Amino acid sequence: EVDSLLYFMTGIDFIFSDFSDNSAAIFEEDLKGVEKELNANIEKLVELALNENFRSLVDFVKKYGGEEKQKQIRKLSNSSAMGQDNYVHTKNQIGAQKDDEDDHNAATLIKDTNTEFKEHWNKRVDTFREKCLNAFGNNNTFKVVLNSMLNSLLAYYGFFYDYVKQKDPSSLSFLLPIHAVMKDIQNHKKKVAS
Repeated sequence: EVDSLLYFMTGIDFIFSDFSDNSAAIFEEDLKGVEKELNANIEKLVELALNENFRSLVDFVKKYGGEEKQKQIRKLSNSSAMGQDNYVHTKNQIGAQKDDEDDHNAATLIKDTNTEFKEHWNKRVDTFREKCLNAFGNNNTFKVVLNSMLNSLLAYYGFFYDYVKQKDPSSLSFLLPIHAVMKDIQNHKKKVAS
């Protein structure tokens, strides 16, 4: 699904880039519609890429962060188009667990999510970066898509890290430190900028 959306977006990006550079005054109203469509598809592409590449992390946030947390992450993802780089702390947003069974399920999910993320996240970001680079070239859409994805990924991992820190501190030593993930994300962003 990511590949078909990338193909569709390549066409929209071409139309937007070509016509906005050459005939902005003539097609101004049409270009606003194309730009709106492009931005909506960027958000959809980021969500699909995160679900495809970081399913357990996304599921964890859905389960323990709820809809409000996901809205915050989407808002953060969209703000990256404006060059903002944020990390959303979630310490006061993590609710109390219901019972021991839920604690056990959380511990299992923490372990599984951590293992998957730790082993594969850099490679998956690089693979997605290459797909986008092949689709868009090194243009503005490429940069917006990658920065949005990286900001969202950091927000998802930030929630996960803060949750573990509050609810299962003994597992914290097995997680990648948040500052290390932030540093790696900055390195990925440098690749996007160059």
